[in-house]
Amino acid sequence: MELPFCPKCLESPVLCGACRAKLDGGTLGGSDLLVSRELHALRRDYPLEDASLDCVVETDSFYALFSRTPSALIGKGGRVVKRLGDKLHKRVKVIDSSAPAEAQLNEFLLPVRVQGVNRVYRSCGETVKIRFSRFDQKRLPVKEAAALAFARKLYAADTELVFE
Repeated sequence: MELPFCPKCLESPVLCGACRAKLDGGTLGGSDLLVSRELHALRRDYPLEDASLDCVVETDSFYALFSRTPSALIGKGGRVVKRLGDKLHKRVKVIDSSAPAEAQLNEFLLPVRVQGVNRVYRSCGETVKIRFSRFDQKRLPVKEAAALAFARKLYAADTELVFE
């Protein structure tokens, strides 16, 4: 199982220097450590040898786990995700980190569907416009500010959400 932290740090309450540097440097956050520890504990009950975890995004209502092997993290019949959600007391979404940015955004914002992503080139720089149906504005699973922050991180550009 590939996790962002070493196995010794996942079993003990104290982190080694390398893992502490990842946490202090802002590469990984506290939610990454929490989810990694829970997955490390679940490896005894479920076959998670092929599972990998790249990063975790925490919102008010769920954890989004980015993995190169999402099916291994979901488990047969969704058992691993369900058990992980029970332990974390939030819903868990598993998103394929090797998928294109638009597919990742669609998975993150389900049940809302992205209608389109447009790149607008202006003299001051590039802007990414993400278009949704105006009827979906109330159905967003996260607050608009959280969706915008995730989209900015995903596209690494100035981003705006447009409800048409």
